[in-house]
Amino acid sequence: MKQPYDAIRLVISNIGAGDDAEAWRAFLAAEGWTVGAGWGTDDVVAWADRRNTRTVPTRRTLLQVLRDRHAAAGHDPAAVVLSKGEAVVDLTYYRAVDRK
Repeated sequence: MKQPYDAIRLVISNIGAGDDAEAWRAFLAAEGWTVGAGWGTDDVVAWADRRNTRTVPTRRTLLQVLRDRHAAAGHDPAAVVLSKGEAVVDLTYYRAVDRK
């Protein structure tokens, strides 16, 4: 079956802390995304070939990544929250066009 698109670009913006961004970059890389360079609270930008080969994370998934990191450090994971408007996930889909 032909894929509806050939590549996907994911951007996570409105990041509250640099540590959060680093945790999400590491998570996306572990999930098979190609993660762009970034520092601190820069937007997290990642690419994938086809969506069916990658899981697109929801805000809930991103929150769980932070809670897991917080718990691993010996802190209360329930204390981690994402405020409204924080960790906005934006997806852009790309399709190859056969031009003649």
